[in-house]
Amino acid sequence: MGVVTVGTAGGPSQQSSYPAKISFPGTPLPGCDLPRAVGVNLAGQIAAGVPLLALIGRDFLASAVLVYNGPSGMFSLSL
Repeated sequence: MGVVTVGTAGGPSQQSSYPAKISFPGTPLPGCDLPRAVGVNLAGQIAAGVPLLALIGRDFLASAVLVYNGPSGMFSLSL
């Protein structure tokens, strides 16, 4: 769809943007269509021993409720 400038820890970076659909297989959460998502290279990025597939930003979370329990390492997400 185009190119956008994003702020990163290493400074500004140009990234492509795409229409996208997010789904949550194995959960009761409904999928959602995003008119524009910014691409990012997550190769080699691992959290809790699992490779990262996506970063969810405030634009997506603005329509959701996210509760993170740091001491237990658990979270809940409601759309």
